[in-house]
Amino acid sequence: MKTDEITISHPKNREVNKTKQINFYIKKFLIILVLLWKFSLYSFDNQKVETLNLVIVQTYPHDTNAFTQGLVFYQNKLYESTGLYGQSCLKEINPSTGKTTQKYLLPRHLFAEGITLNHQELIQLTWKEGIALIYQINPIRLIRQINYEGEGWGLCHDKEDDFFYMSNGSSELLKRHPRDFTIEKTITVTWNGQPVKFLNDLICVEKYIYANVWNTDYIIRLDKETGIVNGIINASQLLPKKIKQSLGYESVLNGIAYNELTRTFYLTGKLWPYLYEVKFESVP
Repeated sequence: MKTDEITISHPKNREVNKTKQINFYIKKFLIILVLLWKFSLYSFDNQKVETLNLVIVQTYPHDTNAFTQGLVFYQNKLYESTGLYGQSCLKEINPSTGKTTQKYLLPRHLFAEGITLNHQELIQLTWKEGIALIYQINPIRLIRQINYEGEGWGLCHDKEDDFFYMSNGSSELLKRHPRDFTIEKTITVTWNGQPVKFLNDLICVEKYIYANVWNTDYIIRLDKETGIVNGIINASQLLPKKIKQSLGYESVLNGIAYNELTRTFYLTGKLWPYLYEVKFESVP
């Protein structure tokens, strides 16, 4: 078209074209929705993500000053790792009363994270310092440390293959050798093919790993070999609503331990007033 030529379309024609364009995008949008729906049905059917009910067995008192990062249950005692610089510690607790029976305070420059039990030793991660602290359990005494790269969040020991599984706040779990903490394998945790970020405290139970998802009320269950999520637990009803509203934004669900004899789990959160003994039950 030349620069001095002007084409003027009729207003009615413009309206017709606009309507056709809108209809085209609506049809396209609906087709995309149908395809996504079909894909999601296919993915969920193949992945079989199971919803698990959370049933409270007992409620116990919990230290409201404890910035909980990790829990371990062993021989009727609960071991808790708490964070924050200048306040981080490892302590032994009577789970029924919430009373501390042993306590080891970390140096002020260390921010404690998750813990696990390997035979008669407790292993405690640190957040950004790249140090794993190893303690004898009775009495609690620091005996050595191991260095590692990256952040430390959650840790669990798998008795079946005798390896550690470690989270770092991402969607990846690091499978580490128990002797020197070297990385054996990196596992990406996925749900419906999408990575699940912010993996926090962990517990290894048989062929599964249960993980807190940071800053949410959810716990996921995943296959430790593939990283595929196959179960989900909604823990939003644990803490009474009024108490939850009175706590700060950092007071999130965190801390998971397992009692092999009763097949129950122990759950709490950062600065929560309660510790819960619960069961995870399949929904019919």
